[in-house]
Amino acid sequence: MKSWWFHAVSIAMVVSSPAPLAAQSIHCAVSRAPDGSYAGSCLRDGSSIGQLTLKAPAADEPHLWRGTVTLAGAPMQEIGVDTRPGGSLRLGRSWLRLSDVATLTGSLMFAFGLDQPASASEVDETILQQTRVYLADMSHWDRHDLTNMDEAPTKGFNCPKVVPRSLFCTLYFASVAAAGDYAHFRPAVEAVRQAIVSARGRGVYRHPLVDFNNDLRTTLQDVHAVLDMAVQLIRKQRGSGV
Repeated sequence: MKSWWFHAVSIAMVVSSPAPLAAQSIHCAVSRAPDGSYAGSCLRDGSSIGQLTLKAPAADEPHLWRGTVTLAGAPMQEIGVDTRPGGSLRLGRSWLRLSDVATLTGSLMFAFGLDQPASASEVDETILQQTRVYLADMSHWDRHDLTNMDEAPTKGFNCPKVVPRSLFCTLYFASVAAAGDYAHFRPAVEAVRQAIVSARGRGVYRHPLVDFNNDLRTTLQDVHAVLDMAVQLIRKQRGSGV
């Protein structure tokens, strides 16, 4: 299963028109190129504001188009388009609502708004619950996560399939089982990060999912508490529709 990673992206981009880019719908379309990739542009109010290139979904991720996009002169970013019903657009740390998705022979079209986040879903709660169940006892928890988050963008996460597993690797496999793939900034994973930040008596972690797990002060009960808090955060998001 291919890993998915994202670079951080600011959504506060401003262009020359009076209204900011984040406040307007963006419509994108790509068509198949001779080399098998899909290339096209993104429009706002009928005017081109960026170019994107996508790869057709892989056999093990038939719903997910991956590629790169450049919007309004900003640096190139990675993008993922989940074309399943209720699917979302992944753009940096942003998890955005998709609309007007159409997959035709040799083409793909979709629309989104940078100010329109996608809501957490039942799948996000399932991911967290499965993680909590798996990490029920010490025999399943690996408190020495060797994942190198700095190298992950080019080398992947490489979580072992053997028992025990770290907090991050359990989230990874729970995501694959529940959603079909792992996304580093999906709502479930972000909720765990938020819960870790809220944990008392902890400093700032560079890579929270790994560093919290490996912190010698962290107990399995701490991991459970973080996962329970993350579930509550997701339920609150779903209840508020945010």
